[in-house]
Amino acid sequence: MLIVTLAGGIGSGKSTVAAALAECGARLLSLDDVARDVLSPGEEAVREVGDLWPEAVREGKIDRAALARIVFDDAAALARLNAVVHPRTWERAQAQLASWREESLQAQSAREFVVVVELALLAGSPYQDAYHGTIVVDAPEDVRVLRLVDSRGMDEADARARIASQTPASRVRELADVVVDNGGSLEDAARAARELWEGWLVPYAANMREGRRVFGGDAPPSPGQRARAAARLTRQGAFVNRESALGKGGAAPSRKGAEAALGGGGGETAGDKGGGVLEIVGPADESSLANAGFVPCAGELRAASQTYKSRRVSPDARRDASGDSGDVASGSGRCALGDSGRVFSETAACAPGGPRLYVSADPRFAMAAVVTGGHD
Repeated sequence: MLIVTLAGGIGSGKSTVAAALAECGARLLSLDDVARDVLSPGEEAVREVGDLWPEAVREGKIDRAALARIVFDDAAALARLNAVVHPRTWERAQAQLASWREESLQAQSAREFVVVVELALLAGSPYQDAYHGTIVVDAPEDVRVLRLVDSRGMDEADARARIASQTPASRVRELADVVVDNGGSLEDAARAARELWEGWLVPYAANMREGRRVFGGDAPPSPGQRARAAARLTRQGAFVNRESALGKGGAAPSRKGAEAALGGGGGETAGDKGGGVLEIVGPADESSLANAGFVPCAGELRAASQTYKSRRVSPDARRDASGDSGDVASGSGRCALGDSGRVFSETAACAPGGPRLYVSADPRFAMAAVVTGGHD
């Protein structure tokens, strides 16, 4: 199951994009809704909030306006509230995702294989780098202020204060795999969501569902993409060679094989200068790698030469994964994945105790993870 987070500050239009993705077919998990359930009457969290701030609970119910006044512009109070709410929200969200993950085993297509976790706060939260990707919705501040004034009845000063109290948009954008600039109309937001769905989420989900890289080109990852992939692997408990995470090499024992699997072999390749290869030197099993968005790679690792075989994906396989012609929209427009898509054999057959090769299922770039230690 492919899981991506969808984040955005107040007034950014995050919920509009979330609804549009749900219309495309994504399952939507709103953490705001989960947190509201955590603070509903009868919940243990309500009692704890009442112990901290008696004025915030009336007749067993949270007075949300009173609670907002208490924690707004008071970092210590907000931290205490988060300590009550966030662990419970995380636990319930994980339980829901586990249930959906079981159901996804019966999915008939990649379009039934995508979950979007909608949240307001990303930086420093338990959800940062927790899943397969991050979408950030952003809009110019003046547009956000106008939306808050028109839709929520805030005065302008209050709206600007609320925006200023959140993590700066520039910082949140740094954590994004994809940024949706949502300063336009509702139609523009819906169109952006559809392009994101067809161009990234469906082919990504197809790769995850197949457990192999069916869709994807040969472009090397950007430094940010490489760093986020390393962060997700680290979040799953893997020890990533720091130099390889920075693109400085570090995967020498298997670099030649990794480059071959990614389409290298002379000239500019995804593996050049370490850009497309991460070395994992500590514990990493197939499940943790899949949770970070990596699937078993190509082919047969020949113990002697450390090279890999690959074969082109067939037109039938492309049609099966995409649902029709095999054409999907890339992040910068539309592209046919005919000869640019690669499919690798089901398993990476390595010499006993030798390195294992995985590739990122993200179709936007070619990246390998070479597990050189800490595996069975």
